[in-house]
Amino acid sequence: MSASALLIDGVPLPLAPNAPASAVYGHVLGLPSVIDGARYLAEQGATPTRIAPPQPGVYVFQREWAVVPTTQPVILGSDSATTCHILLAVSPKAVFCTHLDGVPSQVPAFLKALRESFPTSEDDLAIVDLYIAGGLDDVASRQLGAALLSALHRAAGTWPAVQFNLKACCIGPLNTLRPKKAALPAVRALAWDAPAGRVIVNAWFDDKSPERWLRAAYSMAGTLPLVRTYDAATGKHDFGADYKLEPMPAAYIDELLGMDDATLLLNASTSPEAEHDTFCDEMRQTLWFLRSYQPA
Repeated sequence: MSASALLIDGVPLPLAPNAPASAVYGHVLGLPSVIDGARYLAEQGATPTRIAPPQPGVYVFQREWAVVPTTQPVILGSDSATTCHILLAVSPKAVFCTHLDGVPSQVPAFLKALRESFPTSEDDLAIVDLYIAGGLDDVASRQLGAALLSALHRAAGTWPAVQFNLKACCIGPLNTLRPKKAALPAVRALAWDAPAGRVIVNAWFDDKSPERWLRAAYSMAGTLPLVRTYDAATGKHDFGADYKLEPMPAAYIDELLGMDDATLLLNASTSPEAEHDTFCDEMRQTLWFLRSYQPA
């Protein structure tokens, strides 16, 4: 069988390429070094960090991905993950970030974006370090985590010139705290400090960058499972022809806007008891944008 593209402690996964996704998920999350790494990541994030101007940040919304050269002096990352997963991929040349929520066909789109970001040739092996965090231990998170790890494991079949070194993986049961009745994610934000060459755990972005509500609306009602808006060459967000919204019916948006916070959480979140304090305010802002949206 072909070797796994996913390595842990320098060792490829000892699983067949066609191993069930659940088996890959269980194997990876059961490894002592992965458990220790997840615990260390959670400890690093015990005190959240604010990424605020004048720090140059590139924020990645849900259903987005972005890539920057390692020479670009920015902090690249995402936050607000509960059942979602945030992934950082780092090579000597580039840093990639995505925020995945598990909508259909999203994982294949992610692999395509990753391959585009780390091009290889027959004589040029792409060696990429991975940091993955987010996702409570619930059904949605387990399905996403299993699909993601399984796809990385199988990538050697179509992308033989790649090696993924899993440096940290804090998802599902490894990312779940139970301080009260409700489960909470230990890590819900992840960023890469390009100038310092280090990961920042639970890094929250005060500046979500240009076109915040358009991009937030896309994370809720976009037509593609994953998009790139940030152009590292220009430092601007460029919305291409494929960037389209399909808002929900106006009556449904109005119904959501009329709900109090507790009811809105139950109807708009996959993890209502674990959301951050600003969730309802941000959700209403996004819904108002969708309510008034007129396509160009």
